Amino acid sequence: MEVITREQIEELHATSIFEVMNTASGVVSTLGSRKGGFGGLLIRGDSNFRWIIDGAYLQPDTASRILAALPVFSIQEIKIVRGSSSLTLGPMVGSATASGAPVDGFVVVETKKPRKDEVQLRGSAGTYNSYQADVWAGKTMSDQDMKAYVAGLAFKNSTDGPNETVYNSLTYNAGSQTGGGLIKGGMQAYGLNIDVMGYVARGTSQIQNYNKSFSSTTAPGNWNANPSDNDLFILNATKNPGMRAIQP
Repeated sequence: MEVITREQIEELHATSIFEVMNTASGVVSTLGSRKGGFGGLLIRGDSNFRWIIDGAYLQPDTASRILAALPVFSIQEIKIVRGSSSLTLGPMVGSATASGAPVDGFVVVETKKPRKDEVQLRGSAGTYNSYQADVWAGKTMSDQDMKAYVAGLAFKNSTDGPNETVYNSLTYNAGSQTGGGLIKGGMQAYGLNIDVMGYVARGTSQIQNYNKSFSSTTAPGNWNANPSDNDLFILNATKNPGMRAIQP
């Protein structure tokens, strides 16, 4: 198992989770198909794995679409679990691909939970008319019998992408605009643990053109994902029998 912590993520200054994953051993991010347009991952040359996002089990294609828009700012930790350790997370049955190939591992993504009352702001601007803005706020509550939290994230990012020509008059076609938000909350009381999360993102995404070295003799054309809409709602609840107090 390999763990990428929040501290490591912040040091990378990555623009997407796929850039973060590229730093892990044996992991290479891909652009995906031209018409699909969303990034994916190869782990030691294998794409037959599943994602777990805040406890929700997702297939690679679905997870890649959602995570392409999720700000790195909102991610607390990433775990890459392979080999025998994968058996602790779920059955290794053939669910990740239509061919029924066995699942060879899991990528576990945990979004941020507040550890105290906090507000964080982040903004950046760059070339190609690029900008990004994120606002995160969280609040914690506790008493003798209960611990609870609530948190929210709002984000907006946009870029025109590189404008250099890659084929005749065609450019990279790498612009995107995305906005959305995430809200989550949870409580622990008398052995009961409940976490809920809702995530919504709306935007458009151009799909990058191959350069002429890899294209056919005809112009490849421009592809766009418009709109690119993502919704994810998660509820997790567990009960530990016999427990009546919050564990420290």
